[in-house]
Amino acid sequence: MISWMQKHNKYLVITIWIATIAFIGAGFVGWGSYQYGAKAGSIAKVGDIEINKARFDMAYSDIYQRYNQRMQGKLDEKKAREMGLAQQAFSSLAAQALLLNLANEFGILVSDEELGEKLAAIPAFQTEGKFDKKVYEGYLKSRRLKPKTFEQVLHDEEVVGKMLSLLDSKALPFETEVISAAIHVSDKI
Repeated sequence: MISWMQKHNKYLVITIWIATIAFIGAGFVGWGSYQYGAKAGSIAKVGDIEINKARFDMAYSDIYQRYNQRMQGKLDEKKAREMGLAQQAFSSLAAQALLLNLANEFGILVSDEELGEKLAAIPAFQTEGKFDKKVYEGYLKSRRLKPKTFEQVLHDEEVVGKMLSLLDSKALPFETEVISAAIHVSDKI
């Protein structure tokens, strides 16, 4: 082996240099930067909330279908790009993530029971007024979604709904009186 290396040292030096450059180059472009687990499919992070590819695809698909219905089925990918549907999907997810961050700060939670009730109340998953698991699973299969992904989206929508209802709450009569009294008070000398 050593005699072969001595005989072909010109090629060996070139091979070592190429390997060294390849390792250095791989380090610069992020060799080993693939993340397993929760961050593997993440495309953006807003505060503490990560937006993953599955959620983006679901939001984009919903927006695409909505516009396609408005255009009587004449929407294609080129037109969708021109209309900026991907940007709309991302913007809506980013706004939702901001509200989820705020909800996390306020400690707003959705229980599993609430989530189950919300899921069971969706008319598309009901047969004769009752939740039908086969219909639900068929829907997920047709959309190529995992139950966990869909239920997380539903959970987040419920949290955002609670957050928005808190922000939209009306003032109590006493609060209204105090504020109006403060506005109408005038200092007299």
